[in-house]
Amino acid sequence: MTWSDRLAGRDLPFLVQMPLLATRDYVINRSGWVAAWSMPIRAVFQAAFVILAGQFYAGTAGRDYAFVGAVAFAASPWALGAVSDAMLEDRNQGTIYRLRLGRLPMLVLVALRTPPYLVQGLVAMVLGALIAGPVLVGTELSLRVALLLPILATGLLSMLCMGLAIGSTGGSPRTDILLSNLAQYLVLLAAGVILPPGRLPLLDTVGQFLPLRHALAAAHGWLAGRHEWTQIGLELLVAAGWLAVASGCLAVQALLARRYGLDDLS
Repeated sequence: MTWSDRLAGRDLPFLVQMPLLATRDYVINRSGWVAAWSMPIRAVFQAAFVILAGQFYAGTAGRDYAFVGAVAFAASPWALGAVSDAMLEDRNQGTIYRLRLGRLPMLVLVALRTPPYLVQGLVAMVLGALIAGPVLVGTELSLRVALLLPILATGLLSMLCMGLAIGSTGGSPRTDILLSNLAQYLVLLAAGVILPPGRLPLLDTVGQFLPLRHALAAAHGWLAGRHEWTQIGLELLVAAGWLAVASGCLAVQALLARRYGLDDLS
């Protein structure tokens, strides 16, 4: 039996079978094993870039501050970028309408396809904390931040929801790539990944509605001895907001499909 056969998940409950089928699709259609082997290199080097950018800006204090953001932001290529591929094959094959005809809401079906990207995002965060961290900031801070991964995982969740919103816009694959890259740069600039919030009022305002902003604030608070439960709640609220945007985009697409026979906005 091949790995793809093991991932088929036959005779399992639907809510278990769907993520397994999504993983099988990722392995077969997205060269999943090749991507999995190359992912650690990208995750570590991206984390190193963010850490060194913080050090360049504000020395040792800036390096230590940016390390927390580097760990969280390491997940962005998968949780915020590649997750829009969750609907790519249906769009390319013209089978989006089949998802709309299912018994479950389309957003639920698409969300059940995200585990491969979620797992890669989590692994990238662990690699950033435990490989890039000890080399660049020292073992003590690396371990302290690693213990805060459950808090930073709320930022991963909100990035995943924003990625689903981007994938739900119905644009062409090139549009998805453009929007996901712009979203990653915006998060990098406005969410407090490298620099503390409050430097630029406009970016500070925009950052309130972006993934990672409140998760990073919570993590920095816990490192300073404060239990920032409010910030964790705000991060989950941001995730819910982006999920609502994704739902709205899918509703608009369904309306256009009924009126004009369109399954995308490209």
